[in-house]
Amino acid sequence: AQEKKPELPDQNRPAMNETVNQSIRVSQEKLDYLMNMIGELLISKNRIFHLANKISLEYSMPALSREVKGVAAELARISDELQNSIMSVRMLPLKTLFQRYPRTIRDTARKAGKLVELTIEGEETELDKTVIEAINDPLVHMLRNAVDHGIEPAEVRQSLGKPATGRICLKAGYQGNHVVIQIIDDGKGLNPDEIKLKALKKGLITSEQIETMSNDDA
Repeated sequence: AQEKKPELPDQNRPAMNETVNQSIRVSQEKLDYLMNMIGELLISKNRIFHLANKISLEYSMPALSREVKGVAAELARISDELQNSIMSVRMLPLKTLFQRYPRTIRDTARKAGKLVELTIEGEETELDKTVIEAINDPLVHMLRNAVDHGIEPAEVRQSLGKPATGRICLKAGYQGNHVVIQIIDDGKGLNPDEIKLKALKKGLITSEQIETMSNDDA
């Protein structure tokens, strides 16, 4: 009889103790529903604290009041953790948004006949999914403006002693509890007088305001 050889582990098969990262798609509607339910849970938690105080003051049962407060405190901890967990699920890295913009810059620069290089920093910064969706159009508008109105044509830049290729930097980062997104270019900058005239044409300011408006206000 032949001796049975021990089976060698399949090198392509993950070990049983290895954690396999998995992800699933969850609709925005379901996440919003969970957030609403957590909001109701927080309201109920506050009502239990109020009930505990009522038991102590109106019914002179301090021992029962302390017990109810203990339960309320545990409920508060759980509800806070649930809220933080759902908030983290709604967060996405800005990379999901920023990765669209190199093509936007290339297409805009080609149409404008300019040489432009885009650099991106802080794409790992996270924002709520709904906020990311809301800021896409404004960011695209500002990036195109940077190419069309900020970066000068290559020959103009060279005459000014600048590199022929203009540079635009899109950067994001945390400042305290806030996320700050900046668009910086090495173009000609902003002309306050042109901005004032544009605002006047759009009816945003009056001709009298132009005379007294500072460049910072413009």
